[in-house]
Amino acid sequence: MKLKLTALALGLGLAFGAAPAFADGSNASISQASSSNTLALDQQGPSSIALTQTGGDGNAIDARQNGQVRASITQNGSTNSSSLNQSGNTNDVTVQQTGQSQQSSVTQVNGSNQSVTVWQESGGNNVGNAFQADGTLSTTYLHQSGWGNSAYATQVRTNSTGIYVNQLGNNAVANITQADSANSSISLNQSYTGQNANLNQQNSSNVAMYVTQGNGDSNSAYSAQSNSSNSTGYITQSGYGNNAVMRQDMVDASSASINQDGSQNYGEINQAHGSGNSASLTQNNGGNNRGVINQDGYNHNASLLQSGWGNTAYLNQAGAGQVANVAQVGNNNNVNLVQH
Repeated sequence: MKLKLTALALGLGLAFGAAPAFADGSNASISQASSSNTLALDQQGPSSIALTQTGGDGNAIDARQNGQVRASITQNGSTNSSSLNQSGNTNDVTVQQTGQSQQSSVTQVNGSNQSVTVWQESGGNNVGNAFQADGTLSTTYLHQSGWGNSAYATQVRTNSTGIYVNQLGNNAVANITQADSANSSISLNQSYTGQNANLNQQNSSNVAMYVTQGNGDSNSAYSAQSNSSNSTGYITQSGYGNNAVMRQDMVDASSASINQDGSQNYGEINQAHGSGNSASLTQNNGGNNRGVINQDGYNHNASLLQSGWGNTAYLNQAGAGQVANVAQVGNNNNVNLVQH
């Protein structure tokens, strides 16, 4: 069933008519039950929509708003999808999907005080995607619970913005990017086993990223910061067989930190073509871990701490004014320190 709405029907919150849904400064409240429904909506000017599709599968929503707008979308079932595009100032969207194999895509551009919330729960193989560009004071929040979920978030040419991703369940994937931004941050939390995180910040200043992977094993985190200044990166992992790599290339006055708690973990920090950067890698309560720090440039500081048994540490610094600190507590540890 494909639903087409008139502007009059939108104003009344009804669901009938023969024309596509175009509205100016309107409020819409629309509900659909059963499966295979399609809803398309276009609003201009200050307006709001509340769209609900429940009790079915294979439903779809495609909405576009321009101006000071607000949207609320609710879908229950499986294989449902929603696509929402907003432009202008003081925009807000909340998407809630319950079930599995759901897809949500939200785009916000050319405005300030924009907010995206995508909440996907009680299912698996869900995909949440948020894109924000050319704005200030904007936020993205993605929450997923279940298994095999994927989260994608991007902010481009933004100022004073934040991305927050929370994934609970096994085998989740997160790909997050901030580019050409300032005074912005990324915060990612993943729990349980087999998680994969890929974070990237580039051409930015005064930015930070925080990754926490807890209560699980065989997790992987990769973060990169490039062509930036005053950048901060943190990765924290607890469990067995986790992998963490942080790269900072062409950054100044920045810091990178990895903290791993468990055994059979691998941590690596690379800082190149910069000055005044610091690196810290800590591995606790485990054995057979391997820590690597590489720094190239000037006036860097590196600290590597391992406790346990059979650990190995590699620390390489190239340039002038470097400082290195290595501490190992336990048995059969090995250090390879090179400064040149």
